[in-house]
Parts: sequence; C-alpha cells; structure tokens
Amino acid sequence: MNKAIIVSQTESTADMLYCTLRSNGYSQISVISSAAQARRTLLNTPPDIVIIDTPLMGEMGTELAETAADYTNAVIILLCSRSVSEELADKLSPYNILVLSKPLDSRTISEGIRLLKADTALISN
Repeated sequence: MNKAIIVSQTESTADMLYCTLRSNGYSQISVISSAAQARRTLLNTPPDIVIIDTPLMGEMGTELAETAADYTNAVIILLCSRSVSEELADKLSPYNILVLSKPLDSRTISEGIRLLKADTALISN
C-alpha cells in the first residue's frame, strides 16, 4: 500500500490527513479539492486508500465514496459531521467504507487505517 488520495476542501484537514498518511507509510499522496477531479484520478491511477472529508462542493461525498468502492480495491474512509455519521455508516457499510465523525485527530485516522488494512487482508486471504 503506497498510493493515497485525500479529497478535502479544508486545507487544515488536508494537511493533517497528509501527515497522518505519511506517518502510516504512504508516499504517493494526492490532495484533491473537487469530487470531479477525484473521480478522474481514481479511474486513471487507482489508489490504495481514499479519504474523503465531507461535504464537498456540489455533493456530499457519499457518491464519490461509492464510486471509489465500485471501481477500485481501495480502503475508503469518509469523514462527516456527527449529526449524519450514523445514517451514512448504515448507508455505506455494504461498500465496506469506514465512516468517522468529525472532529477527529490523526490518532483516530491512523486507527481507522489499521483497522481497514487488517479487514482487507482478512478478506484477501
């Protein structure tokens, strides 16, 4: 696992996610602010992990998460407000997308990455 995509419109969140992914061994990290650009990148250069910080301009971000699940084998984490996290977790669980509620810190993201990596490894074997 080496390639990562961060989709976020918030620079401070993108910076925190970038540092967290670096510390978890990801070296090829793309930071993207729009869902449309993220979709193009997903299809052209499939990542190992996608982290989506919702909401995005023009869409919530759940559609992008579903697209990533349908067209890649990436680990997917969706960050959303606490008020919608349970609803989105229920909606996205069939796609094996981890939904985390904001605010959060790099430790929580790291734990989510490890959890999904372990889950992916179990499914692969």
